[in-house]
Amino acid sequence: MHTKKQEIVFVSPRMHTNEFGITKCLLGRRHSVNFHVNVIGKTESHDLVKPIRFKSSKASKLLQKVFGQGRGDLGLVFPSFFKYFLFSRKKRATIVFIKNPLRVFSIIALVSHKLNGSKVIFYSQSSFHDWSRLKWLFAKILVHTTDSVWVTPISNRKISQSYPKRFYYLPFVVNGLRGSERTNEGRIGILMVGKYISDRKNHKLFLNAFALLLKEYNIRAEIVGEVDDDISVSKLNALKKYAEELGIQNAVKFYSNIPFLKMREVYLNNDIFILPSSREPAAISPLEAMANGLAVICSDSCGTKTYVESCFPDLVFKSDSLEDLCRKITLVLSSSKQMENYKARSRECREGFSEDTYSQVLNQILVSYWGIEFEALRLGTSQ
Repeated sequence: MHTKKQEIVFVSPRMHTNEFGITKCLLGRRHSVNFHVNVIGKTESHDLVKPIRFKSSKASKLLQKVFGQGRGDLGLVFPSFFKYFLFSRKKRATIVFIKNPLRVFSIIALVSHKLNGSKVIFYSQSSFHDWSRLKWLFAKILVHTTDSVWVTPISNRKISQSYPKRFYYLPFVVNGLRGSERTNEGRIGILMVGKYISDRKNHKLFLNAFALLLKEYNIRAEIVGEVDDDISVSKLNALKKYAEELGIQNAVKFYSNIPFLKMREVYLNNDIFILPSSREPAAISPLEAMANGLAVICSDSCGTKTYVESCFPDLVFKSDSLEDLCRKITLVLSSSKQMENYKARSRECREGFSEDTYSQVLNQILVSYWGIEFEALRLGTSQ
């Protein structure tokens, strides 16, 4: 088996904050980690790894003028194949994680890294159980013809977790962050995190629920979002105006573009975390909140609800339902003892998305298909 230090590359539109914990885990096992991306996000943390941004090729720029960038995953933003192939050849990766194989950049990366002898792991942030028969057929053909595997951090607790060969559930990694627990002095803090530009985040639903509960409970709210263009600025201003219309402006604070590593302070300053989003693919914020000991509430159409359900089965509310959301928040606010019980339960659930859990599953995959001993490096059996 291979037990030497591994070169690991992630190919994705951007270095998402939900990959911070995974990166930390891999680096902690003495591997080398790099990200090959199209864009750099404003709230990203590059303390561990600085991503390598590949500029659009002439062909990509031409396609973008006609068809745009290719939606949120930037499917039509891609570098020159030859430049990327030569770049990847200079420092050949042992393992390459490729997000969404239908992106042009993903196809370029797949061909380049396979020609250079790398092992490929595709990853997507949706449950396998949501796939259509056509997508399953495509995925099975792809992984078997390229000697690859496919992973997702989203499971479905209501359905059997047995997947076809070469398909795996590989959890997110969120580290339990140290810090003093809140003593609930003063108002109870309720936190929401979500991009202001995205309507599916349901900021107004959150504000409506908060306005109703503020009449009965001693609470305050903080909303953290990203602002990167005129549209998002306009959306934020509209939300502030809406808060004024509801008469809750003095109890709600809005924050923009807080760096990822600074979010720890925000979590520790609150007691309850709410993700009111509907049809949210794979939010990492509920896990970050759990890692910091907050009671967590999310909708039943949130991809990461399975993590929340394992800890708070009674705090998953019906999507877009103001009444049900208020009901779930009231469960936590009903007494100080009840809220502390929820927060204690949150801290107990961290193992489900710990570094050890992630590395054990990844090690099983690598050994099974390619004889690469991932865990050996952490145990000190090789340098």
